[in-house]
Formats: sequence, C-alpha cells, structure tokens
Amino acid sequence: MRSEKVTVMLTPSALRHLDAYRAERRWTRSTAIAALIEQGLQGPGEAGKDAR
Repeated sequence: MRSEKVTVMLTPSALRHLDAYRAERRWTRSTAIAALIEQGLQGPGEAGKDAR
C-alpha cells in the first residue's frame, strides 16, 4: 500500500491526549495518528471496512 506523509500541528493538550492514547497501545505517535484518522474517516455503519 502506498503511503503519503502528512504534517500536523497540535496543541499541547491534544498532544498529551495523543500520547496517553498511544502509550496504552504501545504505538508510535505516527501509528496512533494514522489509526485515528482512518477511524474518523469511516462513516456510521462503516466500522471494519476500508476507509476511502
């Protein structure tokens, strides 16, 4: 699968939340952000399907 690099700016508060989220899963920041974006792009009833 082809990937693209995305850069984002987060507030210190959002970064703390992200780090707590990723630490629970033992993920890198990059992996956690990618998972959250894919989750957010799935519409209602789309859980488990590929995001488009």
